[in-house]
Amino acid sequence: MKAELLFVVSLLAVSCARVSEKDLLQFPVKVETVASPSVAISPEKVFPDPLCLVGFGTSGDKMILTANLTNDHCLDVIDLATGETLQQLCRRGRGPGEFLSISPCFSFGDGSVVVYDTGAAIFSEVSIDGGLNGNVTHQMKLKVKPGRANPIIISSYKVSEHEMLAYNSIQGSMEYVSIENPYYALFDWNSGDEMRGYNLFDASKIQRYSEGVKVGAFALEDCLNAQKSTLCFAMNSMPVFGFLDISSGKVKGIRLKGEPAYSVKEPRICFSGICAQGEYIYALYSGELQSTYSPDTSKTSLYVLDWQGRILKKYELDGLYQYCCANPDKLYLSRIESDLQMYLYQLDIKEL
Repeated sequence: MKAELLFVVSLLAVSCARVSEKDLLQFPVKVETVASPSVAISPEKVFPDPLCLVGFGTSGDKMILTANLTNDHCLDVIDLATGETLQQLCRRGRGPGEFLSISPCFSFGDGSVVVYDTGAAIFSEVSIDGGLNGNVTHQMKLKVKPGRANPIIISSYKVSEHEMLAYNSIQGSMEYVSIENPYYALFDWNSGDEMRGYNLFDASKIQRYSEGVKVGAFALEDCLNAQKSTLCFAMNSMPVFGFLDISSGKVKGIRLKGEPAYSVKEPRICFSGICAQGEYIYALYSGELQSTYSPDTSKTSLYVLDWQGRILKKYELDGLYQYCCANPDKLYLSRIESDLQMYLYQLDIKEL
């Protein structure tokens, strides 16, 4: 899951080799400046109680949250007006037929949610109008080569009735974990066959180390446009975002002007959330060193972009905000506060 990768970056051992952004990216990057001065804004807290979540999104007047706990993993559907939990779609380790996913992720469709089970390499589409049992409307098992570990999918989107776009963050063998090139791929939604791969990253300089591997360089956030033709992705550890044309495979890369470069020795938290609504993209950015990242002192920037890659506005938020989703009325943000709990906040999207 994107959130899990973001938090474990600092815990993974790394190669001491010097690695630059150009070493890791397989596409050209243009430096982009902000068109207007930053404006300070203060999001409004939605509910007084914390929400344990690693991802969330809206579907109509409902919100789906995924809570990631040691012995309990569930997808909660809550009412946006009251905060009431309407239902729980799945749990971890609760009985036969339930998902036992190490790092589940999901993409929202019309009245359904797609969940990926790493252990079985299976995507399941579940109706959000009922519980898990009897509400799995479709399943697709990825084709995995013999001797290979199941892909760790941290992002997935149905881009057509028969196609699933997914980001495979790490590949490895059964004997040990080793970095190859993480990549986006287009899968047949019925057969599980890989139809096309998009090689955007080069992991050759991120080498296996005695205690683990450096995966943080390739953790990212992403979102899809309304036409399901273009994907925008933003790197967790680099001030870089890109636009992937799904049909042609062409990529347009953008880098924030003046932000520090990627560093293995002094990693930074860069983009921590991104979402789209209509013609605009909303991206949360920190740029702070991982070693000083704190809910008590950190600040977050909110960038507003269009689908041509132009940065239109920049807002400054006091506090540590991560992950976002949007509907036509509100932009929802999660904030980590001093008690290390996550709380849900909102902004009027029409005022941004």
